[in-house]
Amino acid sequence: MSVPVLLVSTATRWLGTARIPRALAAAGFDVSLLAPSGSLAEKSRFVRRVGHLPDDADMAQWTFALAATVTATAPRLVIPCDDMSFRLLARLALVQPPAMQPVMWARLASLVRESMGEPAHYRASVDKLLLPPVAEALGVRVPPWSRLRNLADAEPFVAT
Repeated sequence: MSVPVLLVSTATRWLGTARIPRALAAAGFDVSLLAPSGSLAEKSRFVRRVGHLPDDADMAQWTFALAATVTATAPRLVIPCDDMSFRLLARLALVQPPAMQPVMWARLASLVRESMGEPAHYRASVDKLLLPPVAEALGVRVPPWSRLRNLADAEPFVAT
């Protein structure tokens, strides 16, 4: 039995998003997509169901399109496919939209947390200033780095 997964994209022309469904299907996932109409990813033969975002969707429209697609596809995981989708999902995990029923928000927030991990770590995973020390603390090898306040602070770092 395949695992249902929902790809979420706000971009229409990203090749990376269009390539993901094939790899997921090969790994045993049942792939659904939420994206703007006309996206490259929706043309993939490996996407079984597509939900469309309204043109120029605002935060509320995006959230309700996500809720409708989650209800229709019952994904086990949700995967953001671009920076904006990541930010929207991260916000949803932390803040209940004003017009959304608490039960639906709890369901969506839980799905996002299950898919993307603990919200406390979202910012560090994408902030170039926060990621190196976090990765290093977890034992991930990182190149030498330093947080600099000004150009003079760079001289000792460059010298080593």
